[in-house]
Amino acid sequence: MNQVFPKPSFISPRREHLVAAPSRTVNLQTVIPEQLEILTVLRGCHVLSARHFDAVLMAQIFRLAASYESGERQPKKNLSGRILASAFLDQQASRSQLSFDSAWLRLGGSVMPFGEAFQGIRHQLGAMADIAELCNSHGDLVVLRTGEYRAFQEALAHFRIPVINAGDGVNERPVHALTDLYTLAKWQPERLLLGKGAGLTVGVLGWPASSRTLRSFLLALSCFPTAVKQIVVMSRQASVFADGQREELTERGLHIALETELVSAMTPMAAMRTLVPTFDVVYIDEGFDSEMSREAIQEAVGLLKSDALVLHTGQRSDEVRAVLDDSPYNGYYHHTRAGVFVRMAVLASVMGVL
Repeated sequence: MNQVFPKPSFISPRREHLVAAPSRTVNLQTVIPEQLEILTVLRGCHVLSARHFDAVLMAQIFRLAASYESGERQPKKNLSGRILASAFLDQQASRSQLSFDSAWLRLGGSVMPFGEAFQGIRHQLGAMADIAELCNSHGDLVVLRTGEYRAFQEALAHFRIPVINAGDGVNERPVHALTDLYTLAKWQPERLLLGKGAGLTVGVLGWPASSRTLRSFLLALSCFPTAVKQIVVMSRQASVFADGQREELTERGLHIALETELVSAMTPMAAMRTLVPTFDVVYIDEGFDSEMSREAIQEAVGLLKSDALVLHTGQRSDEVRAVLDDSPYNGYYHHTRAGVFVRMAVLASVMGVL
């Protein structure tokens, strides 16, 4: 028999942003000198907030993630026999959960999905203490997501193993933010990490007051204030920021402007036509794009700089899929792949298996 079986193509049939090129991963490794001893500060610790990171620590996480992604460093598989307690309590399925599980498995460990087991008890009195105790008994590290900040904090007090915050209500989601910054670092390493060249103008389509993803992204970005010229929040809601949120980011060095402050007399469409051509990065929060028509999205995309990078935090609308998924602005496919390697770097650091 002379059978020929088809093989998968390593080339994506869709266009993506240039940040997805393998050469970007290799280049990032040359820009950041390896100093893995810096990562030992994470050993045995919780990862709860983007506030706990600085530019030096993040750069080494990026360096380690890039070495995993490029294949330069092979995981030591030192997590054999170690169990990840995957406790996503606010939903049945999550892309982040898949990414954390994949990262842990690549490091040689095993995963126990605790979320479904807790669905029946998570609303009972004292449930969070019981959940923490079960994770302590069966796991070596827990990735925890809750729908409420109070529930997360209640559980946190009872953990005796490291906790990775995968979302504590609307408060934070720090590891997702590390992947955001890893993507920017691969695209513009000299700009972000070395402060060379003009600062980036970042257009934010969303509501930082109610988005844990945006909260952590902006906090992480504030570790590189010289790399950012301005953050422009494209929203006309009255409460775009939570109390004290904008003030904290300003104190950390970010220059923030609201759409209404820059073009207050313009209609939303006129404001879009004025501001979008200035953006180097467009960051779309899940749910925001559902308010935009396909025509508006098409027009906005037509106004982008030729090398602009678009990131999206989650499930995209059909309109965004139709216009952006097969485009040179699409950075969110890369973000999904890169998130596995960033999580590997974080988990390996926390578990001390560098």
